[in-house]
Amino acid sequence: MSAKSVRPTVIIRDNVFECANGWDIDLDDGSSNYLITGNLCLRGGIKNREGVYRSVVNNVMLHNTFHPHVWFEDSQDVFERNIIFRQYADIGLKGWGESFDHNLLYGEGDGRTAGELREKSGMDSHSLCAGFRFRCGEGEGIRILEEDILDRLGIEQLKVQDCGVTDLRLKAKAPSVFDMLREGGTEGPVAETSWDDAGMLLKPLRGLEEMSATGMYEEKGLLVIRISGESKWRRRGFRERDVILEVDGQEAGSPERWAELSCAEPGRAVVWREQGPRILSWSD
Repeated sequence: MSAKSVRPTVIIRDNVFECANGWDIDLDDGSSNYLITGNLCLRGGIKNREGVYRSVVNNVMLHNTFHPHVWFEDSQDVFERNIIFRQYADIGLKGWGESFDHNLLYGEGDGRTAGELREKSGMDSHSLCAGFRFRCGEGEGIRILEEDILDRLGIEQLKVQDCGVTDLRLKAKAPSVFDMLREGGTEGPVAETSWDDAGMLLKPLRGLEEMSATGMYEEKGLLVIRISGESKWRRRGFRERDVILEVDGQEAGSPERWAELSCAEPGRAVVWREQGPRILSWSD
């Protein structure tokens, strides 16, 4: 029996969201059977972690994008007719769901094929890239002015003009949703230096993206980005997306500490894998 037949679809529709320290809409571990449509995301974009039967349709992710994390091979997910401002921010996918198509990427051009999206998802054959303008204000919501581009993709204008604080007393204290929209903008992730140790590529774990992808509970440890099949570290039990928390009882959160601690033989490490700690030991 599929998850879709067990529970009804949860609908998140016609909202304005803004989160300064995460994703505006965040479907976390196992969240399934959702329709997310008609929403304006002001800062953090939309993230779907592993689950099934999620349809993200006709949303605007201002100054951000869609974040699919560690999806199952056949999740039946759909991402169509959305407006995004950056390339997809995928992490650890086994598959790209059922459909990615008819999306609009903000960028240079007047409606060219969004080849960068197609290359990433393996779908998006009808998605476009274009620069466009929008108008926003109290009582009218947000409107994309280049309606011909929207018509080509089947994207509808959002209906969020009535969103936000409505109580007059509170409204005087609250920032306007549309002032926030005009301000826009969000900083991108800060690049972290990675280094290779005998075929294992490592970096400090940083940011909500990497915490989500690994299921980590806080920002600490070393993330294993890649590990070759011939590496001694793979032979010792390390795997991609492991987070190395300790080596011989001491934290190893920097290149210097790792170099100092990892040369011990025999050795013992605590890694975070599949949302729980595991102990690895070696004597070679």
